[in-house]
Amino acid sequence: MAAPSTPIRAVSFDLTGTLLFPRPSFGARFAGALRRHGLDADAAALEKRIPGAVRAARAGKAYPDNDDAERALLRDIVRRTLADACPAGTLESVTGELAEELATAAAWRLAPDALAAISALRFLGLKVVVLSNAGSAMRRVLDELGLTPLFDKILLSAETGTPKPDKRAFASAAHAAGCRAGELLHVGDSPDEDAEGAVSAGLRACLLASATAIPGAHAASTLTGVVELVRREVVSTHERRTFNRGVRNLVADLRNLPEDFSRAQEKPISATSGIADLLRRASDGDAAALKGVTDLARGVISAEEAGMDARGSLLDSWSTLITPRLRDKCFPVDIERDALVVLCTSPVARNELKFVERALIAAVRRLPGCSGVNRVVVRL
Repeated sequence: MAAPSTPIRAVSFDLTGTLLFPRPSFGARFAGALRRHGLDADAAALEKRIPGAVRAARAGKAYPDNDDAERALLRDIVRRTLADACPAGTLESVTGELAEELATAAAWRLAPDALAAISALRFLGLKVVVLSNAGSAMRRVLDELGLTPLFDKILLSAETGTPKPDKRAFASAAHAAGCRAGELLHVGDSPDEDAEGAVSAGLRACLLASATAIPGAHAASTLTGVVELVRREVVSTHERRTFNRGVRNLVADLRNLPEDFSRAQEKPISATSGIADLLRRASDGDAAALKGVTDLARGVISAEEAGMDARGSLLDSWSTLITPRLRDKCFPVDIERDALVVLCTSPVARNELKFVERALIAAVRRLPGCSGVNRVVVRL
């Protein structure tokens, strides 16, 4: 695939089949509803019939753009799946029960690497939004799962009135993320609604866990793979980034070199984060930082060495910094001044983190660009 002309600045996620999966299976849930009405049901057989029922119910139709139409689609899928197993008089009750169940967090499980992936993307400085063909009840599901605070915006088709693959849906996602269409990567499991829809709308696309290859779209087997894709592009773009004249003249002053007032093309220099951290710590009287500024001014170390990316080094080392018990429960999400901000998925993890906080800070401070971290801020 050709190198992108614009960097990825935001990521949008589909929900069902991407971040969320049914728990138990839809077949088991359908069977349970039938049994509550005294009817026999084979969960495995129903599970096999559901995909065909969905295709038949959706054939030639756009995805519902409101909650009433969403409920009608579910009723049609239930009718086609259960066929003669459910009397007509019972169909509405079964549909209502299933709709209520699917509107709660208990009916869904989160993809194993979802929290880590979302946290890593946010830690890289990207906006993260939801763009899903779903009813408004999914907002309650996200709230109950504790996911809502992780997203900058949640766009559900029943609320926006524009389901995928409508180009307006993708345009809304880009607007919500505050970026241009080509700077937004959409991730989903549907070849047509997610991958083809995003590409045709001018977005970047990543098709998740699919055997289908879509021209112009990336592919990833897991959400972790999506993070790696984004990181490679962010790093590549980062290396091509240039300082503006003011920053380059600041570095020139530090090195006792003449300032540049020409109109020549700006020369690329790597990240500023390390230099900014160095100067901040030096102003606070940090002896090591003062020496670093002196070395930088004398040209002993390069701007590239001073500008090592703290976020990248933290992400690379996180699995070795945190204890095994907390590895799947705590994720770095930001660096704010002297604080490492960590997301904890449970109060228990938060308490456990307190016992290792000092050791974690000491380990983090040894990473490039992280010597100014003095405390850990935990968010649930």
